[in-house]
Parts: sequence; C-alpha cells; structure tokens
Amino acid sequence: MAWTGKLIGGGLGWALFGPLGALLGGVIGNAFDQRGAPREIPDDYYRRRGYARQDPVFSANPAGSFMAALMALCAHVIRADGEVKGEEVRQVRAFVAQAFPQDAADLLQVLKQLLERPIEVGPLCAQISRHLGYYERLELMQLLVAVARADGHINPAEQAAVLDVARRLGIREQDLRALFGAAAASPAGPDPYEVLGLPREAGDEELKRAYRELAKKFHPDRVTHLGEEVRRFSEEKFKALQQAWERIKAERGI
Repeated sequence: MAWTGKLIGGGLGWALFGPLGALLGGVIGNAFDQRGAPREIPDDYYRRRGYARQDPVFSANPAGSFMAALMALCAHVIRADGEVKGEEVRQVRAFVAQAFPQDAADLLQVLKQLLERPIEVGPLCAQISRHLGYYERLELMQLLVAVARADGHINPAEQAAVLDVARRLGIREQDLRALFGAAAASPAGPDPYEVLGLPREAGDEELKRAYRELAKKFHPDRVTHLGEEVRRFSEEKFKALQQAWERIKAERGI
C-alpha cells in the first residue's frame, strides 16, 4: 500500500493535526494523483469525517504518521546549518530507498515539500511525544541518526540538531550514546562498547545489565505496529547490538 494510503486511507492519524498537520496540510491531499503530484487537503476534508481540524486523533494504523514525523525531522536536520545541500538530500534519498523501498517515491515528494517550509521543532517534538511512546520515539531517533550518518559521518550542525531533537523527545543519555555508537562507521565495525553506550573501563556486570536493558528497548517486536519496513530496519540494528555483546564476551571471557 502506498504511504499516503497508510496515512489517510488507514484512518485519520495524529500527523494530520497540530504542528505536523500544519506542515502536511499543503503537501498531502487524499492521495497522490496518477502523476505523483501532491494535492491540497480540501477545506471540508475533516468536517465531512466528523473531526475538528485540531482533534488529536490517533490512527488505527500509525505507520503513516510515524513516517510523516520522520520526514519532518529529516527536513529539520538537513536545514540545521541554514541551507539545503544536494549531498544531504541524496543521503536521505539513498536511505529511504533502502529502508522504505515501497514508499520511497511518496516520502521523497513529501520531504521535498517540507524542505521549503519553516519547521518549528519544539512544537513538532511536543506533538510527537504526546502520541508516540518511548520505544517508538527511540526507533524514530535510530532512523534519524542513520539518516544523518548516511555518508559515513555527521557534521557538527547535523549532530547538534539530532541531539536537540533527542532532548526534546526525552531520549535518555545512555540510549542516545548507544544510538550513535551503533551507527559509527569503521572498517572493523562499530566499537562494541560504544554500541552499549559504556566505556571500556565498565565492569562485567554493568555491561551485562546494559546489554539486557538495550536488548529490551531495541527489540524489533516493539515496533511491529509501525510497519514491516521499520521492523526490518530495527532487526538489523538489533543484530548489531547482539554482535557487539558477543565480541565483548569473547574479549573478556565472560
């Protein structure tokens, strides 16, 4: 099913209301037409369905709303340094094509429109926090870090923007360290201690505890309701966590 169908056809989601709805209002209509051009949402779209325009309604299928939040935050990170660089857009395009192949065309149309609109990240993050639980917000940050590091590194402006979003979404410090550690680029793979968000000096019991807690938080079953694509991406990161723990156990003889 096309992404627009997930968002609108699957039921009115919270993404069509509040700050995110204001961003999407001029971008998405009932669906993309056959030429792929976004249509305006009709003025009576909400009224005919019995909703006030600002009602905080959560969709029965939240996958589309989650992706809408991701695209808005991607646009915010791309514009963090005050300009839109073609290289950064290409990074997001490559990531979306790999992570969401069935929905890539629709998502990139939305991203293109969002890049031309001012984004107030404070109200946007507040809306996301109201409607997404901690594990969903953690997955959102995992995707955002992957996008920011799509070319193998994160420039200072992008990193500052990602950290600011994480703070506004209430992401815990150790979880954030684990997110950046798992995404670190290296020929030998990410440092296993960074993946667990702990220094090499950490004790065995502390490392065991960190691994168990992170394994629960990042387990792909927690994000099944966000769509198969998100779950598949989460599985890859979960495997990286497991591999990091196996390397630490072998190194320490645990």
